[in-house]
Amino acid sequence: MLPTKTIMNIDEEIKKAESTIEYWQERIKNLKKEKQTTEDLLCDYIYRGFAISEKSEEKILEWETEHNMECRNRYIDYIFTKTELGTALSVICPKCKKELTGLCCSSDPLYSDKE
Repeated sequence: MLPTKTIMNIDEEIKKAESTIEYWQERIKNLKKEKQTTEDLLCDYIYRGFAISEKSEEKILEWETEHNMECRNRYIDYIFTKTELGTALSVICPKCKKELTGLCCSSDPLYSDKE
C-alpha cells in the first residue's frame, strides 16, 4: 500500500494535469473561434467585391433605396478617387446625377469604421 503522502502527491499531479488540459482545450476553442471570425471577415470582404467599409455599404444601400423611389434608376456608379490620405468613394446616379459622397474605402480586408 502506498503512503498517504504519495497518494496526495498523485492527486495533486492529476489536478495539475487536468487544469493544464482544460487550459489548452479553452485556448484551442478560442483560436478556432478567432480563425472563424477572420475567415468570415475575409469572405464578407471578397463577397462585396470592392474595398468598401461595412458602414459605407449600409449608407449606400440606404441611399440607393431612397433614391430609387425618386428616380427609378436601378443602376449606380461607384467612383473611387485616389487621394494623399487614401481612396475616397462616391456613388452617383448616371440618370439624374444625384451623388452620395464622404464614404469610407479601404484596401485592408479587416478594416472597420470607427465612429
